[in-house]
Amino acid sequence: MTISLENKTKWDKWEKYYIGPEIPSLLIRIGPMGSGKTSAIDLFIEKNLGYSKSVFQLINLDDIVTTNLLYKNTLISINDNLSIMPISDQEKKKLKTQQLNKLWSESQNDIQGYKLVDYLILKMINRKRTFSIESTGSYFCPNRKRIINSYKNGYDTMIIFTFLPFYELINRISKRAEEENRDLDLNYLMDNILNAYEKYSEYLYITGNFYILDNFVEKKENPILLLHTKMDFKKYDSENCVSVNSFNDERIQILKNLIMANKTFYTDQDTTKKQKIYEAEIKFLTNIQSIGSQQITPPQTSEALTISSSSSTSNQLTFSRPLSKKYFINYN
Repeated sequence: MTISLENKTKWDKWEKYYIGPEIPSLLIRIGPMGSGKTSAIDLFIEKNLGYSKSVFQLINLDDIVTTNLLYKNTLISINDNLSIMPISDQEKKKLKTQQLNKLWSESQNDIQGYKLVDYLILKMINRKRTFSIESTGSYFCPNRKRIINSYKNGYDTMIIFTFLPFYELINRISKRAEEENRDLDLNYLMDNILNAYEKYSEYLYITGNFYILDNFVEKKENPILLLHTKMDFKKYDSENCVSVNSFNDERIQILKNLIMANKTFYTDQDTTKKQKIYEAEIKFLTNIQSIGSQQITPPQTSEALTISSSSSTSNQLTFSRPLSKKYFINYN
């Protein structure tokens, strides 16, 4: 087939869009429930990376579990039983949340969901398929193993981390819970968030491309890229093998200002975890600013790391592993 040079350029765009990366890739989507790790990242893949979202087919454990016949049938029974119970609506929501959590675990065990996901990942890698998986931030170690295994099989890797201030995250998932007539497991959610903010930087040195997105935008609006780092595995330890490809310091500062302006949301109740999340969010954004401005190099281990600048005026920097534009919610 013969095509003109002009059309070849146009065709290249669509070849990339539908075929995907030249090197098969594993994408890990990280973010708490409601942060946009599915919908927002799909938009980012389409609008920023130039691929069809279908290229990065998502292996979704939650979909596997909740479409299992045991889950679907038991859910009907739960709803029927709750509808005739002589208790308040709030008590029904709390009870439904407890029963759904238990049902999810039972359905997962019934279908051996975690083993199934590992099996599907292995099949994808064996067939050199580009795909994606999700994590709420509750665990990181299993994904390290998946990253290493993908490299062994000639893969490239990327991580996309979705950020949303906690005060807005609660607002969004509360609406979702209300629509589903259930309560929120806030302790579980907060534990996930704190763990993710503490450990996210460990991926910088093992991931080909690392993106952090701000999803504090209107629904169906493209998320804002805060930071994009790229790992160069050909460089030596004396060089900075993590380069910053994109950095939005202005937007990060806006987010910090919004969080600080809404500090009362985190401190108006005797909830230690909420206060910890406030501190973790500010620290998370501050660390991104430091990484983006190349003032420091992210750590490779959990120990404090002393870094020497490669410039003639050498500086010693010590860094320990870090534990919308128009939106404002006044909680005063």
